[in-house]
Amino acid sequence: MNDTETIADEIDRVEKMSEQYVKEFDEQFHGEPYGLNSLNDEEHAMWFEQQLAKYPPEAFRTEDGQIIIGSAWVLMLPFTENGETEIRRYAKTRGIGSGAGGVN
Repeated sequence: MNDTETIADEIDRVEKMSEQYVKEFDEQFHGEPYGLNSLNDEEHAMWFEQQLAKYPPEAFRTEDGQIIIGSAWVLMLPFTENGETEIRRYAKTRGIGSGAGGVN
């Protein structure tokens, strides 16, 4: 075998390993959901309520003088990735806000 054949064999071996790794990673990450998606609705609601306990409601005064009462954690959720989805999921699980003016 010459150097060119040896290098070609090594490249083939690396390509086969790469294909196997891609297949294994694909199976791993497309299986069960991860993070908050892995929780059922009741577990998610319990997690949400634990966060609320850490950040209980308090009064905030806006620049225009209005007073908002709420959990700082919940108030910042709409500004995070999937935050509004988490609020809607919690509200749906607990039956909060259905109807006029509620969470949809």
